[in-house]
Amino acid sequence: MPRVRVRKTDRGLIQPDIYERAFLDISVRNISLRAAAKSHGICHVTLLRYCRRRAEASREKTRPPGYRLHSKVFSVDQERKLQAYIKRAADIYLGLSPKEVRKFAYELASRYGCKYPDVWDATKMAGKDWLTSFLERNNTLSIRRPQATSMSRSTSFNKTNVTAFYNNLQTVLARYLFEAKGIWNLIGSQCRDCNIGII
Repeated sequence: MPRVRVRKTDRGLIQPDIYERAFLDISVRNISLRAAAKSHGICHVTLLRYCRRRAEASREKTRPPGYRLHSKVFSVDQERKLQAYIKRAADIYLGLSPKEVRKFAYELASRYGCKYPDVWDATKMAGKDWLTSFLERNNTLSIRRPQATSMSRSTSFNKTNVTAFYNNLQTVLARYLFEAKGIWNLIGSQCRDCNIGII
């Protein structure tokens, strides 16, 4: 399970534009730091730290201060493509198990040249934490271990039912005279268990 830390403060939840407005109040309107912090509802120490970092960033031409998201392996667009691929695979009855998704994520990250943990190289697959976080971010996905064939389905596949199916198929083929290009995965197939072939 990924480590999910319960938030104890609201630090980082304040939008960066609030800090920017408070900074402009201090620099342009000449309001004191504590008064600006109080009027915007933020901590005066945090505002002081923001003002210092912003001044330093403008001198050295670096990224302005503020809180940013933790580093992810894939970008939003890449995760969207991965999600679409997994859904497409499920639509064509080729559902991926959790382990297959993790292996595919590793191959995709190495193909895209993404930065990922070193453990992925050792195991040649993404970690369980990554998969859990990925499923939380994409809650429309449901990736499970494949289930065995149900008992009713396995008992229905017997010689009598297969013979009846192929007899019906031959009747339909004789009646409607379908061309070979209109039939998918049937012509020329043979049931090995029942030793029945068609046409």
